[in-house]
Amino acid sequence: MEAKILVEPSKVWRFYLDELEKTDQVDETLAENSDYGFEIVIVGRSPIGATVEVVADGIVSRTESVDAFDCYEVVEGLYETYMSKDVSGILAEEDEKEQAGNFDGPDSMIKKLDEIDQREEELDFAIYEMLEIFMPDISCDIDGYGTDVYGQLKDLICEWLYKEHGISVYRPMFLVDEDGVESYEEYPYEELYLDED
Repeated sequence: MEAKILVEPSKVWRFYLDELEKTDQVDETLAENSDYGFEIVIVGRSPIGATVEVVADGIVSRTESVDAFDCYEVVEGLYETYMSKDVSGILAEEDEKEQAGNFDGPDSMIKKLDEIDQREEELDFAIYEMLEIFMPDISCDIDGYGTDVYGQLKDLICEWLYKEHGISVYRPMFLVDEDGVESYEEYPYEELYLDED
């Protein structure tokens, strides 16, 4: 059975926002590859960001998305990788990691995902408080500023601190390099802008 795309990459963010209007917690399948047991799902509970997960007997990878363009790029890349006709190479690579002792067990992965969620919530709250101080007479209701304002400010501040002052903010996340190798970084901005230094 071939891979089944339920939501096209260009429509995923709008789909997420529409679902969020119906429920407090979105957890929807975007695509599935039954031959290999992969599913790509989008989860979230806030219009300021969502998480796209690859699931196969547990979470394989997890990527934060903060706006429509970001979400499109993430989903398109995951579709190309996991919804291809042959993903046996990915499975073989995971087997090699496990045999080499470099594979994160379920407890380790859950801990990392919890760390990511907790830190993103802290940064979101910091942005919210900053906006309240800058604009005390204006509500910081997300509907008044657009769905991606917090995410954009968060990214801009973190990037500016590193590019202008060499400060790498603690913001744990999973990064994927040009060879498709995924790594978990607690201070990611040095890795993100390594080629620009």
